[in-house]
Amino acid sequence: MEKLLIDVSEHNGKIDWETVKNYIDGAIIRCGYGMDETNQDDKQWKRNVAECERLGIPFGVYLYSYATSKEKAKSEAQHVLRLINGHTLSYPVYFDMEEPGTENVSVENAKIFGDIIEKAGYWCGIYCSKDWYKTVVKGQLKRFTLWIAEYGSNNGQMQDNYKPNLGEDIWQYSSVGKMQGISETVDLNVCYRNFPLEINRMKEQWIKDEKGWWYRHGDGTYTKNNWEYINKKWYYFDKNGYMVTGWKKVEEYWYYMDISGAMQTGWIYVGENWFYLNGSGQMYENTWYKEEEQWYYLKAGGYMARNELLKIGNEKFAFLDSGRMVRTNARGALV
Repeated sequence: MEKLLIDVSEHNGKIDWETVKNYIDGAIIRCGYGMDETNQDDKQWKRNVAECERLGIPFGVYLYSYATSKEKAKSEAQHVLRLINGHTLSYPVYFDMEEPGTENVSVENAKIFGDIIEKAGYWCGIYCSKDWYKTVVKGQLKRFTLWIAEYGSNNGQMQDNYKPNLGEDIWQYSSVGKMQGISETVDLNVCYRNFPLEINRMKEQWIKDEKGWWYRHGDGTYTKNNWEYINKKWYYFDKNGYMVTGWKKVEEYWYYMDISGAMQTGWIYVGENWFYLNGSGQMYENTWYKEEEQWYYLKAGGYMARNELLKIGNEKFAFLDSGRMVRTNARGALV
């Protein structure tokens, strides 16, 4: 079902949202432009978002990017997060990539921006013209939802023969639309996707970005510096919320997560050495372990003793290549 959306900024003046709500299905509001500086907040942002919330108009946001470096792209993402904090979005956050002179960096900057926005629990999309998408983006940002501008004769009417057909979810078909309640011309868009339904029923899911895997909860939050039990397996997430693989010391114990991130138990073979992890995943070290009437010894660092004669306490013990202790006297010590 197609939906009519408008996108607005301070350039549209003071909008009579009471009137506008009768003609639209939603709005994409500019929250600001450029890096995270308060003087670059959109001057109508606070009023526009407050009115949409008061009147129950579904909305998303966009930020016009001037970023020419990774650090500036990060700042732009923080700019958005500062302004949308405390608000509930029904449409994505869009990275508006159309500033001349940023062509060579805009794709990488969009990825950086998107990583931060998605990590905060929001949907992220990109906005650009059809020409920019074909000559600059070139299909490199398929992970993001697309909002594409292509106007045709740009007379305020939608002309189907100008539809971009780039896989866009929103098509901005006019920049000179007229609407009661808005004194200036306004951008008009047709949306082909039910974002409010999808976003509001967001499911818990694994998400992979350029830094690794993380697990988003239904409310957009994620676990940091802690364990989480997911689909009958334990995972550990670092201080930034990314899934840990390999060895990890948590408090006083070592644990091992395989390539999938799942915590391991029992015997594991890592780097040509055997280790034993108990049912809680804790690595044994400097201790004996008995299995099927056979004794094994886990040395400092967790390494299983094998092919060696080892002094433990005041006695010596021999171990086969399998790690099994060779029995001599009743205690296994050499006599």
